[in-house]
Amino acid sequence: MDGAGGAHTTRQSDQEIAVQVRVVGILQIMLSPAEVGQMITDDYALKPGRIRLIASGHNDTYRIDADAGATYAFRLYGQAKSWIRTVSDLRFELDLLAHLQARGAPVSFPIERRRGGTLGSVSSTSETHHYALFSWCPGRPIDTKDLTPAEAASLGTALASVHVAADSFVTTHSRYSLDAGLLLDRSLERMRPVLEHAHPDDAGYIEDCAVRIRERLAGFDPGPSGWGVIHGDPQVLNCHFIPDGSVSFFDFDHCGFGWRAYDIAYCLRHTNAVDDHRGEAIRSAVLAGYRSVRPLSDAEYQLLPTLGQAAWIREGTATGQGLPPARLTRLLRDPYGPWEGK
Repeated sequence: MDGAGGAHTTRQSDQEIAVQVRVVGILQIMLSPAEVGQMITDDYALKPGRIRLIASGHNDTYRIDADAGATYAFRLYGQAKSWIRTVSDLRFELDLLAHLQARGAPVSFPIERRRGGTLGSVSSTSETHHYALFSWCPGRPIDTKDLTPAEAASLGTALASVHVAADSFVTTHSRYSLDAGLLLDRSLERMRPVLEHAHPDDAGYIEDCAVRIRERLAGFDPGPSGWGVIHGDPQVLNCHFIPDGSVSFFDFDHCGFGWRAYDIAYCLRHTNAVDDHRGEAIRSAVLAGYRSVRPLSDAEYQLLPTLGQAAWIREGTATGQGLPPARLTRLLRDPYGPWEGK
C-alpha cells in the first residue's frame, strides 16, 4: 500500500492544496504517502516520518508516525456516502469530537490546522475532497467474541461517557438522524431488488420483522436523555482497548442524532446467542459499565433486542453490498448471534 498513487502535489495558496488524484476501483480516491506527507508538512507544520495507508473504503485513512514521536490518523473523506450531504455535516463531526475531548470523553479528536480550523480541502480538476488529522487512539482492538467481562464493562463505560458529554454539544451544523425512516424505510428501499429474488420465506420474514420494529419504535419513549448525538457505529473495530483498562472511541463517520439505546444495541452484536451464558455475561457487563455513568431506563433496556434488529436491517445495505437475505434473516432471529454462517 505504501506505493499507492503517483500524482503530483502542487501548492496553490494558503487556503487550498490542489492535488491530482487517482481513482482506485470505482469510487475510491487515494493519495500516495508522499502526497499526504507534503500536505501534513504544509498544513500542520508537522514533519511526518512513516506514512501508511491502513484503511480504504468510504474514507482513506493513513497512519502518520511523526519524527517527533507522536502518531496521528489522517483521513481523506470519500464522497459516495448517502449520510453526508454538505461540508456542514463534516464540520458537525469534527466540532463534536473537539467538544467531546474538551469534556473528557475518551475519543480521538481532530488536530487544528496551522491556518485555523480542523477541516482541510483537496481539489482535483472537477471535485473538492476534504480531510482532517486526528489524534491516534492508543491500545488495540479486541474482537467481540474475545471480550472479557472487565473489558466489556469498560466498553460500556466509555460509550456512556460519550453520550453524556454529547448532551451539552451545541452546533449550527447539520447532521442526519438515525430514525425509523433511515434504519427501516430507506434500508428496505435499497434492499428490495435483492429481496425480490430471495427465497420467499426470507423476504417475508425480513419485511414482517421491519413492520414489527416500526410499531415498537412508534411507541418507544426513551426518556429525556434517550435521544441525542450518538456514535452510530460503536463496534469494537472502532475503539481501542488500552493497557490501563480504559477504552477510547474513534471513527465517528456515522455519528448523528439517534436513540442512545441504538448505540448500545449496535455495540452488543456478535456477543453470542441469546441463550449462551458467556454472551449473557458480556452483555450484562457492558450494561453495568454503561449504567455506572448514565442511567438506562426500563423502556430503553426492553427495546435493546429490537434496536439490534434495526441495526441489522441497516447493515443489510451496508457499503452498497449488504447481507444475503438468508444471513440477515438468521441475524434478525437472534441479533446477538454469531456473524459466521449463511
